[in-house]
Amino acid sequence: MAASEFTLVDVPENYSSYSELVPKLILNRLASAQIRLVGIDEKRSRIIRALLNDRMKLVSDRREIFFKRDSLFFSPDSSAEKKEERRNYDKLIEEKNEAIKALDDKIEKDFFNSEGELQDENVPVYLWKDGDTLYSPDKNISLAESLYKNGISGLVTGEIRDIGGYMYVSASIDTGYGNVVSTAVTDAAHYDDLRDIVFHLSLSLASQIANRRPVKLHVSVSPEDASVFIDNFLVHSDDNPVVVFAGKHTIEASAPGFAASIRTEDFIESDEFEININLKPMKNVNVAFNTKNFPASIFLRTQYFGRTPQTISLPAYSLIGEVVHDDVQTFFVLNPDSDLPDDITLVTEIIPDKTNTEQRIEKQRKILYWSLGLLYLALPAAFLIRGEADSRVNAYNSGRLSQTQENIDGINSWVLAGNITTGVCIGLGLNLVFQLVRYMIAVEQVTPKQPDF
Repeated sequence: MAASEFTLVDVPENYSSYSELVPKLILNRLASAQIRLVGIDEKRSRIIRALLNDRMKLVSDRREIFFKRDSLFFSPDSSAEKKEERRNYDKLIEEKNEAIKALDDKIEKDFFNSEGELQDENVPVYLWKDGDTLYSPDKNISLAESLYKNGISGLVTGEIRDIGGYMYVSASIDTGYGNVVSTAVTDAAHYDDLRDIVFHLSLSLASQIANRRPVKLHVSVSPEDASVFIDNFLVHSDDNPVVVFAGKHTIEASAPGFAASIRTEDFIESDEFEININLKPMKNVNVAFNTKNFPASIFLRTQYFGRTPQTISLPAYSLIGEVVHDDVQTFFVLNPDSDLPDDITLVTEIIPDKTNTEQRIEKQRKILYWSLGLLYLALPAAFLIRGEADSRVNAYNSGRLSQTQENIDGINSWVLAGNITTGVCIGLGLNLVFQLVRYMIAVEQVTPKQPDF
């Protein structure tokens, strides 16, 4: 699957980026289709297109051979050589003619109607270039050839038109094959409601991609203020059914103070389904926080709960919080046991960090980079000096350098310098390892602590 840039009509300038943003969002949302049902008619169209592309290649190759054969007229070769080359070209042309005829017979032959030769098939859906790049069709060839050339089975195209300050978006999937019809889907919304319009368009298009019929999901949830997600997209809590394609979909629901619900169901047996979600209330536990002699502010789910020591009633599920002492954050994770009696208070002790995590990591990162830079600077000098020392020693031992006291002193000086620079490099390398360990310890401070109860 790929998507091309949408056409804009009377869209305000400050929303011009929607021409690329909307198709990219739709394309990434369409990845939820995962599996596509390819029918017999589509298979037939794609097989014929592949055969026609092969035929065009053979015709092009044959034309090139004709051109080379006709060029022999201007060749400076002898008549015998020209005759031999012409005979070879005639042989190649005949081979191409036979290959073209074989393809013509294969295209014209009605083997597609033979029972059992073609069947419906489920194939995986992939995004072209991971959905990061919009596709621009080649203007010099047909869309079908352009898509076939790039291994694309379907292209999302569309238009965004401004109507009374609202954006009216139409989108469709173009395969380039006349036998594979795609129905355009439309929706209108305010420009700021981009996520909603992408969600509704994507659901309709996903049904076409999956090649499955649309089904309606009537969702009811308790409590009513719970958030419901279908395939990771938020569903508005209203009386309108949600339209998806037949097949498997993941439904999630969550609400403060209730246990989240996640389930995957296969909607294939009907055109409409009733989905009732009743979230179970989350049991609360009492947790007493103590930070010893370091009074600190407690934050849970970004909400402030006062200063330690403090006893707080919390839902009995895992959550991440933080204590702040002297502007230093210390993160922690709680995993209270939901089976404890209501009158039990859990006592936890958290020792706040003494240094600011961000500043500590940044400082250690700079030290680590400086240590690495010094090692990089020292290594070339060490290699050059050590190489020069070894060259002089070899020259002296092989007799190419006169055995005088002056040369001996010079060689000793180079060897000494090589040993010193090597030692410096070793020291810098050990320092780099040491600073790396310190950096990892600093980063470890970000990892939430797990206090004991």
